[in-house]
Amino acid sequence: MKTTLCLIALALAAPALAAPDVIHTGAGLVIRTPYAELKTVAGRARFLASVEESARRLCRDVHPRSARTACADQVMAGVGRQSLPTARQALQLAAAERDGVALAAR
Repeated sequence: MKTTLCLIALALAAPALAAPDVIHTGAGLVIRTPYAELKTVAGRARFLASVEESARRLCRDVHPRSARTACADQVMAGVGRQSLPTARQALQLAAAERDGVALAAR
């Protein structure tokens, strides 16, 4: 299985930008999102969903399914190591918020 290096770059763009732009750059990945988006629960959830979807897309050609899942997990781990501190904190907080909602629904 090939190792994928992912990079997250936060562009301090105008808050008028609606959704993050996903740009595939060879083996890497750049997601641009307004910084203000990361200050809200909904914005962090959208950011996390964008990163997870991008990880799945990068690994879509990996077979079988178990290897594809492992690939996406490696990409997400790489994102956590390689991203800017602001993005890393937003991803960790979004995952905790999502897990908290899932536990509360039980």
